[in-house]
Amino acid sequence: MLNAGFWSQLAESGEGPTQAATMVRPVGGMSKIAEAIARSVANVVSYNAEVTRLRRRGNGARVEWKDSQTGKASAIDADYVLVTIQPGLIPYLDHDFSARVKQALAAPQSSPLAKVGFQATRRFWELDQQIYGGISWTDHPITQIWYPSQGIHSQKGLLVGAYVFRDGEDFAKLSPSERVELALQGGEILHPQYRKYLEQGVAISWRKVKYSHGATTHWSDEARKNEYPIRLKPDGPYFFAGEYLSYISGSQEGALRSAHFAIEQLASVQSNKPRSGAKGKST
Repeated sequence: MLNAGFWSQLAESGEGPTQAATMVRPVGGMSKIAEAIARSVANVVSYNAEVTRLRRRGNGARVEWKDSQTGKASAIDADYVLVTIQPGLIPYLDHDFSARVKQALAAPQSSPLAKVGFQATRRFWELDQQIYGGISWTDHPITQIWYPSQGIHSQKGLLVGAYVFRDGEDFAKLSPSERVELALQGGEILHPQYRKYLEQGVAISWRKVKYSHGATTHWSDEARKNEYPIRLKPDGPYFFAGEYLSYISGSQEGALRSAHFAIEQLASVQSNKPRSGAKGKST
């Protein structure tokens, strides 16, 4: 067991700064944080807006988008544009970023993470094996099973039946029903009664999600050294932010830290800008 490499590669993940126990989670899940932020800025958010084009216009830039449901086109001119689009989507966007920034944009690699969620009619992991929360690891393609830490001793439960990050590209090629079946097969290795008590399954591969095209973003050591600093700087009217522009990629904290950094840059530019009496705007 010691020679298997498990301890050095996987078991210590819970000791890392972003995974260490005990972590505090919002009631209802991490999405509640984003939902609360959305409520606070509801009057300035345009939903279903698919950005199609970014073009410099004078000292500022024009953002063009279309309604993803109706197809209606819209545009806005701004002094500054804060680009939070994931780097994996940039190649699909008509833009005029500088050549050096385009090079830096191609450096980070998005990971093809995937998950499968199950609803169980009986919380067999608690009743039969006394498992209350936590994770099981396996060398099967599903990689992990996550057990819920809420609803203990209730009748039903939601189980993360797969958290795929080693074979995500292969997983993405499967149909949703094939992904669910693969997760059932992997779970049965650890829990023989698995299939008997799971009534519904939902599978998602972030590689297939239209406006994500991948999940967390990673930098090689060379790219972090040479390209990452370029992405931290504004490109004319364009400023950039996102979880990938932090050292805590794949987390909400990384995204917020990046946003704070970009806003400080914008504020600095604005404070050093000569006052002309004109009122600018940013988007």
